[in-house]
Amino acid sequence: METFKCKQLNHENKEIIGFCFNQNCQNTTEYCYECLQTNHSEHFNDCIQFTKIIQFINEFMQVQNQSRKQLQEMSKRLQNYLEQSFKKMDQDIKTLKQLTQKLQNKDYLTFKSQINIIKRIYQKGKENEQCILFDQLVQNNRYSNQILSLIQSYLIS
Repeated sequence: METFKCKQLNHENKEIIGFCFNQNCQNTTEYCYECLQTNHSEHFNDCIQFTKIIQFINEFMQVQNQSRKQLQEMSKRLQNYLEQSFKKMDQDIKTLKQLTQKLQNKDYLTFKSQINIIKRIYQKGKENEQCILFDQLVQNNRYSNQILSLIQSYLIS
């Protein structure tokens, strides 16, 4: 493998030892020892030697893998929660439709035998559970938006 050489005046042909990762740096990305001392002295910590770049990349991949696993687990939990919520809502809607039909058919005795369902729903309404549920959904939506924002910023970077 050929040695990577510096092209800067006064230290051309010096061996390149790493890359600068400072996004605001206007100098060439690759640097030799001389460049490090002169062109990159204000952001020395952003200049990484070749041997350290591999370590940095491996650490970054570990962080990405761990973040991915956490997001997958969060996604599974959220999906499970949503599925349970949908099932409960579907069941409630089905029951309410049946009760409505009982009333429309003037089947008052059957309706009366299931009056506890209506009492429960009525009581929940009185306790403003709908508002509490709405507030919970809004709060969850905020978390979802924060998560989506983090994901979007990751994808953009």
